[in-house]
Amino acid sequence: MKSFIDCINFIFISFIVIYPFLLVPFVKNKKHSIFLILSIFVVDGIFLLLYFGLDDYSTKWLMEYYGYNNDGMCESECFQNVKSGDRVMVEGMLSHIMGIGWPLRAMFAYVLIIPFQIILSFIEYYVIRHLKAC
Repeated sequence: MKSFIDCINFIFISFIVIYPFLLVPFVKNKKHSIFLILSIFVVDGIFLLLYFGLDDYSTKWLMEYYGYNNDGMCESECFQNVKSGDRVMVEGMLSHIMGIGWPLRAMFAYVLIIPFQIILSFIEYYVIRHLKAC
């Protein structure tokens, strides 16, 4: 189950990183470059919210899969159905969801990834334009 979720997470992250590079060859002039920047802002926002929301949901789902009782009133009641071999993994997942929330993680990632994608997109645009000129 964890491998399946990790595969989906990898696909999301790969798409978030790669999609601006798929749009750059279609940029012809400044009007299209503004469209590229706006699409990066919008699509990144949507995909980062989906990614971090899915990450939070899948972590809670995996905890239930391993037997964690989210409605328990104390620690012994919550971990009552968790096998002793899975307890360390479930405690790690519990600390993962008890940190900062997924919307705040999505905002931090949004602020970090937007400049990265814009700079690399413009570098690719100028490289493609230079190669066409030669």
